[in-house]
Amino acid sequence: KATVSVLYWGPKQIMLLALTAVTMTTAVTTWSESGKAFYLRGESELINKQCTATYGCSMHHMFFGGNWEGYDYTRLRIFVDNETEPSVDGRFYMIHGMGYLDDNGPWSAGSAFGKTGQPSGIFNNFVFPFTQSIRITAEPYVSLTVPTSTPERFWFIFRGKEFTTDDQQQRICGILVAPPKGISTSKPKLVLIKNENITTPVFSNTTLFDINTEGGVFLVTISAESQSLGFLEGQVRGKAATDTKKTVFSSGTEDYFLGTYYFNRGTYENPVSGLTHINKTAPVKSFTAYRLHDVDEIYFPNSYKLEWRCGEPGFGGTVYPCTSVFTYSWVYVVVPM
Repeated sequence: KATVSVLYWGPKQIMLLALTAVTMTTAVTTWSESGKAFYLRGESELINKQCTATYGCSMHHMFFGGNWEGYDYTRLRIFVDNETEPSVDGRFYMIHGMGYLDDNGPWSAGSAFGKTGQPSGIFNNFVFPFTQSIRITAEPYVSLTVPTSTPERFWFIFRGKEFTTDDQQQRICGILVAPPKGISTSKPKLVLIKNENITTPVFSNTTLFDINTEGGVFLVTISAESQSLGFLEGQVRGKAATDTKKTVFSSGTEDYFLGTYYFNRGTYENPVSGLTHINKTAPVKSFTAYRLHDVDEIYFPNSYKLEWRCGEPGFGGTVYPCTSVFTYSWVYVVVPM
């Protein structure tokens, strides 16, 4: 806080300054941890950051390097506030909006996440609030279900904030995420809700998430295959417990991801949505796309269920089951302190 008095005197406009008080308050400090040529040997702890700040802490940046067969299957696990089961347990690539090992970098979804190299150089700026600790592990896999015992050389960076006052408030998706201790009886938490490698029958719904608390959707990624493109007619629908009918978010799958005519311009990445993989010529068609909701909010005060349908009756000709379906939904939820 500073008070400055200014006086102009006479034709020469002599300026007199009186500085009466200066008080500087630092509301936020930042922290950073990294690893260079670190060897992953099975599930390996990368960081275990403790929070002692009065108003809590957050992590807001991750970066990963490395190069080995199956890199895209590497599993990242994030334990928030001494959890025994992780809030996040997912594949490196799907966490960053990619379902396939396409050599398509560099690209970014604005500042949210992206990829600068091949197969690594992946990063994100997701905000993870925590009040006690955040512990992160990584485990290399050679396939979706098979971990490797071979040590793998790895690089990583994590950055975050510590809040010493409560005047640096930040809302994401309608949820107050910083400082987390600014909410007296509850706190925000970023969770990953997923389906991995499932099959969805024709015209059936895949539940992306079903939550019974206050929350806001941050990011949805869907990756799937089928024998025809008709499955892309499937719509995304949502419903709160108090709603009398479902809300329709799109007229088809590609519309939800802001694409058109079965993604007729190929892959794209932007700060709202992206198509990171498409194959329309192989006998089995496939796609992966992401949709961010940090600006286009889906906020719910007490509950919400979001679904995606495999095809839509009356559209798209012959529709076949959706196979190799992966869905990753990132949701901020409010939980007891």
